[in-house]
Amino acid sequence: MIITGEGLHGDAWFPLAPNSSATYELIYRPMQEGKSKGSIAFIHPILGEIWYEFNLMAEDKGGIRLPHSSCELGKVDKHEVIIDNPLAKEVPFSVEVTNDANFAFIHPFMNMKLPPNSHTSCLVQFTPSTLFNHSGEILIQTKEVGKWLFICSGTGESPNPYEAHEIFCKIGGNASDVIEFRNPMKDALNVILFYYFI
Repeated sequence: MIITGEGLHGDAWFPLAPNSSATYELIYRPMQEGKSKGSIAFIHPILGEIWYEFNLMAEDKGGIRLPHSSCELGKVDKHEVIIDNPLAKEVPFSVEVTNDANFAFIHPFMNMKLPPNSHTSCLVQFTPSTLFNHSGEILIQTKEVGKWLFICSGTGESPNPYEAHEIFCKIGGNASDVIEFRNPMKDALNVILFYYFI
């Protein structure tokens, strides 16, 4: 068996019993969109060679629409996505985010390269900045194994009350503590503090 062509895969041997017919499975799994040619040759030392040529077309797989996210202001929601590299070498990639104020691509690749023969779990993180709907796209692009386009959407919800923060002090003494408050909004906030003694 001789197989040529980008993205064509199949078994190297094809056994065929006497006076019989069988089906050979040839898999086309392209990594880049576009047109190309391929071929397969069945070779036998007595019967000779049977050769087939293919006109191959790989279409853009389009975007992957992620489930709608929803979380309180000041918190985050995450969705898992899988990034594959079927090649036996590292593949550099780039990340483009159309709305980086609300969406982020979190990955473990320190050098911005996909490891060889990898099947890696990554995260798309949503951080709302208003109580309205948010949208954005995340494009992961390579020159060798194609691209991934994630279509994102999310809604910010009103925050729930924070858990009680306890401060202890001896009678007649004093104590101090730090309460962290994060402003998830795009604009500055004027915060009014109320103290309640229970």
